[in-house]
Amino acid sequence: MTAVIAAPLLATTFAAPATAAPEDVTLSATIYDKTLIIVTFTNNTPYMLSCDWVATGNTEPLPFFEYKSHRTVLANNSSWDDVEVGPGDYQIDWLCAPTNGGWGKEWGTEKLSSRVTADPTTITVGRAAGSLGSLGSIFGS
Repeated sequence: MTAVIAAPLLATTFAAPATAAPEDVTLSATIYDKTLIIVTFTNNTPYMLSCDWVATGNTEPLPFFEYKSHRTVLANNSSWDDVEVGPGDYQIDWLCAPTNGGWGKEWGTEKLSSRVTADPTTITVGRAAGSLGSLGSIFGS
């Protein structure tokens, strides 16, 4: 009889850590006016979130550049941020974690989050994706 009563208590005490569904928190990125990356976090949870994002670029004229930002995203809401960047290809990595409850939950990409829920977002700024850059002019117009 004791084992029957103890089993549910043990299951509650040693429950699995909180899980974070990928669709609970997402990041999207768009380009505006050829030089502005607009990053939007969408929070579908009841928690206020602290979010960080990093855009790492293979940029011109510098061979490598990184932009970083922090946002607070209210529960069941969206928040956006923008940064003006140089032409290049960027990988956006991110991390969001609750600031008011939801302890143990986390959303983001492998570079920043210990609980991966998304792949990095890639975006090309200032030229067509996959363009040949200056090599494209060899073939004329």
